[in-house]
Amino acid sequence: MQVPIDFISVPNAPKCDGALYIRGDSMYPILKAGDIACYKVIQDKNNVRFGEIYILDIDDGDDQYLTVKYIQKSDISDEYFKLVSQNISHNPKEEKRSNIRMMAIVKLWIRYNTIS
Repeated sequence: MQVPIDFISVPNAPKCDGALYIRGDSMYPILKAGDIACYKVIQDKNNVRFGEIYILDIDDGDDQYLTVKYIQKSDISDEYFKLVSQNISHNPKEEKRSNIRMMAIVKLWIRYNTIS
């Protein structure tokens, strides 16, 4: 259950369920640390649009983490997704679909460009 702490209004934006700040550099230069990613939760893992950017809540037994990656078809089987970073210093990873607790497609992102 999510409780909004504030709202973002973006003209002509698609419907979104929430937003979060990006941390890390796996999707650099498309998404940078501090950007705000607005997302729409996907209920059915079979409705994935391969090649799009997703936010994934993963629990693989040893660790639980939130990550932002491209999802591609797996080379192993249909029970896996291939998670790919934009940053080439991060290797692709095959992840079992059953380990993904929640997934959301990134609909838009907001970047602050300020002069200080």
